[in-house]
Amino acid sequence: METSTSHLILHSGGLRSIIATAELLQHTHQSKIAFLFINDGRPSTEQRLNKLKKQADYFHIEHIHVINVPHLYPLGKQTPQETYANLLHSQLLSLASLQAIELNANFLIWPALADNQTQAVAKITQQTLILSETLSLGQESDHDLEIQTPLLTLTDAQAIELGAHLDIDWTLAWTCSSVLTTPCKQCPPCKRRARAFRQAHVVDSLVLTPA
Repeated sequence: METSTSHLILHSGGLRSIIATAELLQHTHQSKIAFLFINDGRPSTEQRLNKLKKQADYFHIEHIHVINVPHLYPLGKQTPQETYANLLHSQLLSLASLQAIELNANFLIWPALADNQTQAVAKITQQTLILSETLSLGQESDHDLEIQTPLLTLTDAQAIELGAHLDIDWTLAWTCSSVLTTPCKQCPPCKRRARAFRQAHVVDSLVLTPA
């Protein structure tokens, strides 16, 4: 029997996405979950999408949706970094919301993680509230979309601890921002990942296993 999507996960193929998926599966059947990948033109797009597909197989998620907007990430490189990041996140979240509405989903899962940095948490919360308010103004039916950020209040280390508790296979999650097929261990995302695993006292199996 065909079932409809109730939860759409804005999925990057990375750590936050796999942890959010595993946590959601604790109380939601996989047939009600779909992944959304937005190709925004990052150098690591191929690696991230490959990991997303492996995660879908691992968790038995049948439905994967892809939106191709490869001009987004290269656009605005002269903009100050913080402004650029905020604008990019807003664009991605808006596109994800449109896809969720198209699927008639009840929940859009955004696995944002700010490492318990108060200012960053506040900005992400504000972005979510603004978009939720915008969506509510345009609602012409009884269907409401709720944007959830299940990892937002966790530190990076706490997220890894949660993933370890859920017995996650870390080799399925990609973090590196380079075009390499194995983690470079030098880019900011790789360093942040290494620090989180170190602080959580958990072994990262991805750096021990070929991608």
